Amino acid sequence: PPLREIASETQPSDLKMSVQESPKVNLAVTGLFFPYTYKINQSSGIKGDSRAAATSLDFFGEWVFRPKLSVAATLENSIFRLDGKNIKAQAFSVTLNYFFLPGWALSIVPSLGFEGREVFELNVGGDATKWLASGPAFGLILKKEIERDDWQVALKVNGFIPIRISNGPTDSRLGTGTSGKGRIALEVMRRITPPWGLGLGSFY
Repeated sequence: PPLREIASETQPSDLKMSVQESPKVNLAVTGLFFPYTYKINQSSGIKGDSRAAATSLDFFGEWVFRPKLSVAATLENSIFRLDGKNIKAQAFSVTLNYFFLPGWALSIVPSLGFEGREVFELNVGGDATKWLASGPAFGLILKKEIERDDWQVALKVNGFIPIRISNGPTDSRLGTGTSGKGRIALEVMRRITPPWGLGLGSFY
């Protein structure tokens, strides 16, 4: 048959549907910079706070097993600069994500899962006491694809409710310094080659 008739047998919508229904894996490495405030609370009664900054290198993996569902895992490696010392802390999370696609290449992605995060206190001698706080995590991501999907801008809002502490203080700490955590992040990512992407951003 003529070439025109062969082309008409496969519609663009059919190709798009087959791609979305296929399992898809996304991997990314993101460098983040963020400001923070740490509080001073000594037994002598001296109290106050100070502002500083930290950096984080995040590794992200996602498996899209349904057109609107995915499972994602994130590993954070952060370095805090306190009192002339570098303090390392890690965090991990596993979430189930659902995709809304209202149009304009905009994705709205609510998520629900589990998170573990190292929390620390800086002692008078300069050493840090660490413990692991864990509990349910939830979030919302607004993603915008630009320039033929090579670039992506994402606004992420995450919450974390620690309900257990391991390798550290007793459960009485749950009502104070670890009563709840949240952050807002802005990230810009470029897809290098499938399935890899490289990103840069900041959160507070």
